[in-house]
This record gives sequence, C-alpha cells and structure tokens, in this order.
Amino acid sequence: MRYFTGLLALMVFSALAASGAWGQDEVMTLNAADKGQNQRPPVVFSHGKHSKAYACLNCHHEYDKNFSKTGTEGGNCADCHQPRATADNSVPLNLAFHQQCKACHLRLIQARLKSGPVMCGDCHLRKK
Repeated sequence: MRYFTGLLALMVFSALAASGAWGQDEVMTLNAADKGQNQRPPVVFSHGKHSKAYACLNCHHEYDKNFSKTGTEGGNCADCHQPRATADNSVPLNLAFHQQCKACHLRLIQARLKSGPVMCGDCHLRKK
C-alpha cells in the first residue's frame, strides 16, 4: 500500500508540474497597455523555451544594498518595475523589459550563439 501511495503521489506531482500548475505559463503575452504604455503591440514570449535554456535568476532577480543579485522565486517584472521612473523605481517597466531581453540577445549575438530578435518589429509583431 505504501508503494502505491508513493507512486500515486509521484504521478500527481508530475502531472501538475507538466501542466504548469507551478511556475509560469509556457507562452506569455507581455503587454504594458494596462500600465498606460501601448505604443507597440504586445510581445508574445516563450517562457517555456527560455526557462529550459537559462537559469531563472537570469531574469527573475532582486538586489541587495550593494546591488548584487540575490535572486527571487517567481514574480514578474511589473511586481517591482512601475510604468514610470520614481525615486524608488529607477528602472521603469519598458526599460526593464528592453534591458533584460534585448541586452541578453545582443550578448548572445556577440558570442556568436543562437539568439532572439533585437529589432522592435521582431518582438512587437503587428497582427495581419
């Protein structure tokens, strides 16, 4: 009976993990329109593809008083980055997205590795 219970627990855990019940969605839409920033169409972002290739701390970060990355679990950019820069929020939301995504893609290009887009229209796709 203990074997069956353990096996059942493992199957439930695997099913929840595979379904995305924990963590973020496989594909996300990054849309700043609800924050009053909608000059371009929203970005469709493959969280699943990125999370398989990179550590979570590459994007999900917190900083200590010495501005060293300390990491965080989950959360999204808008949890800390507000639409406009303030004394408490020196990096506004759009700049946080661009610094994080575009800068990483540029580093990969410089290293001659496979990279994502760096031009505005390659991320902000207009519907046809």
